[in-house]
Amino acid sequence: MKNKMLAAGISLLALSGANAGVVTFTNVNLVAVGDTIILGSNGSALQSGTVEAGYFTTGFDVTTAVSNGLITNDFSSLLANWNSLGSAPFYDENTLGAGVYGYYFGASDYGSPAAFLNKPLYTMIGGLGTLALSLDVVNGGSFALLSSSEVVNGDTPTPDSNLVSPENSSVLVGISGTTSYDYSGFGGAANSTTPSIQLYSVVPEPSAALLGALGALGLLRRRRI
Repeated sequence: MKNKMLAAGISLLALSGANAGVVTFTNVNLVAVGDTIILGSNGSALQSGTVEAGYFTTGFDVTTAVSNGLITNDFSSLLANWNSLGSAPFYDENTLGAGVYGYYFGASDYGSPAAFLNKPLYTMIGGLGTLALSLDVVNGGSFALLSSSEVVNGDTPTPDSNLVSPENSSVLVGISGTTSYDYSGFGGAANSTTPSIQLYSVVPEPSAALLGALGALGLLRRRRI
């Protein structure tokens, strides 16, 4: 719904050039009730956090990095190869009032060519104040990584406009599903079923941590023998 847009605009401007691109990143459904609800790693609706949009360094193997990260809980390579197009805080209804939930912001580039021209676009949603914190085990981080099907082609002279949302993205890190949400305040049902994305906790489960500790202990014992 258009009245649910967040006034959290982020604009990036690279001066001069012919190719231009404008991208809007949002979880807000602009035509109907039913935003994609972002859940924390505990399964409850996310109350605060950060959302960052961007692309990865050319040649970086995102799939392998994600696979390794899910095994080791080390996602530092994602951050090392991340090129941000902008970020915005994550909002919930208690912050901005009924009907406003999630994120809505834009990134524009008028470089020659645009910095993100013809590159796959991604969205990272963090459960903490920054992506660095959200991807860090020590800080108890959690995050989701979405890969969009949108690619900016760069029109001249009119900027190529693109919308990136969970509806046209694949969840690479996190859990895609549905949840119940109260839309009674703005045209929906009190317990509407709506799409959801649950953040992935980078903190190992106790059982996994215990197995890791036992493995390390066994390695130390073998070294001492």
